[in-house]
Amino acid sequence: MHDPQRLLFISDQHLPIGPPEAIRPEMRRMSRRIGGAMEDLLNRFELRLRREANLVERIACAWLSRHEGNYDLIVNGGDNALPMSRHEDRLRAAREIWGEQLARFGEDRYLALTGNHELGHGYE
Repeated sequence: MHDPQRLLFISDQHLPIGPPEAIRPEMRRMSRRIGGAMEDLLNRFELRLRREANLVERIACAWLSRHEGNYDLIVNGGDNALPMSRHEDRLRAAREIWGEQLARFGEDRYLALTGNHELGHGYE
């Protein structure tokens, strides 16, 4: 009898990828209607989010480097700050964001789900 598959589930990695508009396009469109003060607030929010995301990414990469051999399958559970309403946009962005990890672990060991914040963290 063989051991059951060892699974690692990662979630809520908000990574700083792409131009600022990629993080919250719906909020950015709304802020343009409201005015410049909202735009400045949103820019500061995104800068802070990117700084924190860089720290999370460094910690996660260091931990994975140490422990990746212990798992047969690594599942990235989405919620990746990809609130894009079009399915194709989320898939393209997820591939861009997680392409490095996909190349590192291989398609047979790595799976990334495309969670969507504005749709209740639903998965496609």
